[in-house]
Amino acid sequence: MRPGALGLVDTAGVGVHPEPGMVGITAVASVKGYSSPLPDPNLIGQRRDIAPGINPTIPDVINGVPSSLRNNAGSPLKKGESNLLFVDGLPTDCTRREVSHLFRPFVGYREIRVIHKEPRRTGDRAMVLCFVEFDDPKCARTAMDALH
Repeated sequence: MRPGALGLVDTAGVGVHPEPGMVGITAVASVKGYSSPLPDPNLIGQRRDIAPGINPTIPDVINGVPSSLRNNAGSPLKKGESNLLFVDGLPTDCTRREVSHLFRPFVGYREIRVIHKEPRRTGDRAMVLCFVEFDDPKCARTAMDALH
C-alpha cells in the first residue's frame, strides 16, 4: 500500500487520517498511520474530567453538594442515633413503591416499610406509618437532611 492511500499526506510526509469526532469529521495527524500517544502540550496541566473552556474552580453542580445540605455533613453523629427513619405526613393513598422512589437514590438505603392504619373509630383518620432503614446512622442522617 502506498503512503497516504487511506488519508491525506502533508508536505512533510506525515499522514493525516480523518477520524470521526463529536461534530463532523476532524483530521488527526499521525506518523506511520498511528495517532500520537503524546498529549496536546496546550492541555498539559488541565483536568481531564472537565470540558475545555470550563473553569475548574467553579463547583460542579452534579457532583457538588448544595450549601443547604453541607450544614450537618461534617458534624459528628450523636451517641444513640439510629439507622432507621420514621417518615410522617404521607398521604393515606401512597404506595410502598412511591415512597421508596424518594429514598432509593441515597447511599446506604436498605429497605422501606409502609403500614396503612385504618381508623379505629368513626371520627378518627387513617394513618400511614413509614420506616426507612439504612446501612448506618450516617446514611440515614444524610437522607433526612436532604429531604427535610
